[in-house]
Amino acid sequence: MSPTGIEIYKFLPRTNCGECGVPTCLAFAMSLAGGRAELSSCPYVSEETKLKLEEASAPPVRTVSIGTGIYSFKIGGETVMHRHEKRFEHQSGIALLLSDNLTETEQNTKLTAFNSFQYKRVGAILKPDMLALRADSGSSEKYLKLVKLAAEKCQASLMLICANTTVLDESLKICAERKPLLYAATAENSNEMAELANTTARW
Repeated sequence: MSPTGIEIYKFLPRTNCGECGVPTCLAFAMSLAGGRAELSSCPYVSEETKLKLEEASAPPVRTVSIGTGIYSFKIGGETVMHRHEKRFEHQSGIALLLSDNLTETEQNTKLTAFNSFQYKRVGAILKPDMLALRADSGSSEKYLKLVKLAAEKCQASLMLICANTTVLDESLKICAERKPLLYAATAENSNEMAELANTTARW
């Protein structure tokens, strides 16, 4: 959560010199909290204070980039937890959930619809950003077949939903260059998931 103006004020020199372009340090702190000023405008802030304020201002959730090229989008990285506090910088992604329990005909039908689907809302054209591919069948063969089909038929970002890291590893051999989102890490597989995520990040 971003620090308030009063919290920022405690870190400032409180000399009210005005060299930042604002009459008082308190007014400067309020401007910083509201995103209307830069900390570098104050010539008397120490490096230690800068580090502390940067840490305090860091987004509660780091920014994550999903996908590549024109189909990539970002989530997280917001400095507030609730939209009414401040606008969100990254729009929520829209995904189509596909299960490997569906027949191949059903999967193809949904993928075809996905590629052409869009609708207009409040003057904006909205369309899905991502395919969420879920392993429901318990069959690695069926899941890998779904991943391959989705990667071939759609250029959108991918989310691989599978707790079996061995199957995920095989899936990444099909689509790692697309930088898919991996879901989900558990207490049992967190180390393996982290290794897979690092492998994906190197593409």
